[in-house]
Parts: sequence; structure tokens; C-alpha cells
Amino acid sequence: MPYPKTRSWLWLQIVVALTLWASAFPAIRVALRDYSPTHIALARYLVASLTMAILLIGQRFSLPQRADWWRVFVAGFFGFALYNVALNTGEVHVPAGTASFLVNTAPIWTLLILTFSGREKIAARGWFGVIVSLCGVAIIALSRRDENGELWRADPQFLASAGYILLAAFGTSFYVLQQKTLLQRYQPLQLTAWAIWAGTICLLPFGGGLWNELRDAPAGATWSLIYMGVFPGAFAYALWTRVLVTLDISRAVSFIYLIPILATAISWFWLHETLSTWAFLGGFLALGGVILVNTAKKTL
Repeated sequence: MPYPKTRSWLWLQIVVALTLWASAFPAIRVALRDYSPTHIALARYLVASLTMAILLIGQRFSLPQRADWWRVFVAGFFGFALYNVALNTGEVHVPAGTASFLVNTAPIWTLLILTFSGREKIAARGWFGVIVSLCGVAIIALSRRDENGELWRADPQFLASAGYILLAAFGTSFYVLQQKTLLQRYQPLQLTAWAIWAGTICLLPFGGGLWNELRDAPAGATWSLIYMGVFPGAFAYALWTRVLVTLDISRAVSFIYLIPILATAISWFWLHETLSTWAFLGGFLALGGVILVNTAKKTL
């Protein structure tokens, strides 16, 4: 895969990466019919680990400097192990489209981390965007559709699941920050591979009983796992690391707000899932807040 040296290559790689990530949300819901959340995460990244090894065939391979091993491990833990276990657990009770809106508050957490660490400054309009986005998250968490219609009500099970998905959003934010630091010293594809392998190692303790599920699950659920490992789990990350080489981190994460729109559309076609009125409103506010935050920042 070439680096995005031209604008057309850059846009193509952004669109493909975002679409693949968006498709993972409904794919998780398919796999959850027959696999546990932890087994989905482990199986997906065993496949992703193998895929990354294949992508590296023919390239000069090296290990990170010993001083950076802990950074790679932290990136792998937050970006792949924590993110996937938390997201899969949350999607047990949260529809794919709704989950995608919650996960894509990640740019808010990224910018807040950068701000409180003194690396970024957010204008007043940006802070307003943070508040708007968090209000959207609250509406999503407190809304749910039941068999009698659409009600705005708190559901402890749904709230807990939404909390897991927000934990996944924090995990991906921390991964992006660690990754950007390491990209100053390492080739993007190898860096992604190291992080995926580190995350997979973190997931290995969840392997008990996986073989039984693989043996008993229908082909559709297993193919969903394989798809997530090859495409959203490996290929999309490899593309995105190339995007980060070209764009500033804050500019790059601004594109992520397109994922909920794509995920909702794919979920509708694939699973016939739709968003409730309140979930749509909350998602719109969460997304709008992210956009406000990003447009309030100085263009870099």
C-alpha cells in the first residue's frame, strides 16, 4: 500500500478505512449471537495478527527500541485489548448504530487529554462543543426503545453497556496519542503490527472455551470474526497509520465523526437496525459537539 502522497490517495485511504471500521459495529452484533465478547476480541485479533504478519512479508522487519517497548504495549492494551473487550461487551445490549455514536466521542477525549496535558488549547466555542457532545452522550445513555414504542427512560443494563462503550472510546483515544508519539520514530505498518500483537497477547488469558465456541458456532458468525480480523482489525489500521503520517493528529481524528453515519447505514442494510428518536437526537448532539470542538481549534 503506497503512502498517501497525493490528495486522491489520501482521500481514498481515509474513505476505505472509515468504511471498514464502520462495518465492524454490525459485524460484532452478528458474532455476539454465538460468541462471547471476550472470545470475539481474541479471535478477531488472532486473525488480525496473522494478517499483519502477511502484510509485512517482504519488508525489512525490526523490533522497537527497548525503551519504547512499554509504549507499544500500552498502545496495544488500550487500542486493541481494552477497546475491543469493552466495545463487544457494550454491544450486547446497545445497537450497532448507537454504539458507533458513543465510540466516536473519542475525539472529545483525545482533545481533553491533550488540553489537560498542556499540548493543545481549546477555544471557548470548543468547550461549548465538549458540553454539547457530553449532553448527547447522556441522552443516548438514558434513551432506549422498548416493545411498546419509544420511551426516554433510564435502564440500568443499557446504562452499564453504554458505559463500556465509552470506556472503549477512551481506550482508542489513548491509543491514538501513543501511536502519534511512536510514529515520529517508526514505520507506520510495523508500528501497527507491534501494537496489534501486543494487544493480542493481552487478550490471550480469555482463550478458555474459545475452541468450543468455534466448533459449535454457525459459519456466518465465524466468517464475521474472520472479516473483522482481516479488514477492520488489520487493514483499516494499516491504512490509518499512513493517514496520520500526512495529517496532524487533531485534523485526522476529525474525520472519525463520519463513522457513525456509515455504521448506522450499514447496520440498517445488514441487520435492519434503526435508531430511536432519542438515540438519533443524542447521536446528533454528540457528533455536533465533536465537530464544534474540531472547528474551534486552530487549523494546523
